[in-house]
Amino acid sequence: MKTGLVNGVAVAATSRDQASSLLERWITEHRREYVVLANVHVVETARHDKDVADALAGAGLVLPDGAPVAWEVAHRAGARSERVTGSDIFDGLCRISPERGYRHFFYGSTSATLDALVRTVAARYPGLEVCGALSPAFAPKAVLRSDELDLINAARPDIVWVGLGAPKQEVWMRRARSALEAPLLIGVGAVFDFASGHKPRAPRLLQQLGLEWAFRLAQDPTQLARRYAVTNTSFIAGLIRTRLGGEL
Repeated sequence: MKTGLVNGVAVAATSRDQASSLLERWITEHRREYVVLANVHVVETARHDKDVADALAGAGLVLPDGAPVAWEVAHRAGARSERVTGSDIFDGLCRISPERGYRHFFYGSTSATLDALVRTVAARYPGLEVCGALSPAFAPKAVLRSDELDLINAARPDIVWVGLGAPKQEVWMRRARSALEAPLLIGVGAVFDFASGHKPRAPRLLQQLGLEWAFRLAQDPTQLARRYAVTNTSFIAGLIRTRLGGEL
């Protein structure tokens, strides 16, 4: 699979179908990989935080979750590519799981969100096997707890969905990967909120136009305004320097 270097991060140039097929193969092969869904915030944080940079470098697959990331991947890789979001991967793997027998574990978010998520996926994907769900105690940074790792292993999942928020979930997956036996760990950020119905996702048209960030900003301006202002500006500046042949 080709990759494109986006502000120093190697991101896969792929499609939703190609990505899903690869992840299925890894489950079958029991590869023990972790997957990052990279948006602008994740890419830019990696430029200034070694733990995050190491987490992205160690991932089995980094997918272009943000529209600007996907556009730059296609340009840099010189290959056809499309945006692949956490919601895309979550829906795709959940849909085929009843037939394949894949077992799912949800790690992150709040107990209320996880309860709603379990109910929602049971109704949306009949026969889907959720073998566990765990809301860890809040910590500002990634923390490994041996009792939680033991609980996840005891549940014998094929996929551990990690919803700690970026970039904490990426650092957590890198640190936890060697201790967990599940073939796949996938960091999905706000997907638990979307899939459980706790937060609305942007309308399809805004997603296609690359304006999902604007919808999320309107929903939560207090938390997101400064983050978007800083990271989006830094991301664009990095692309300009790259195009001009400068160093990041």
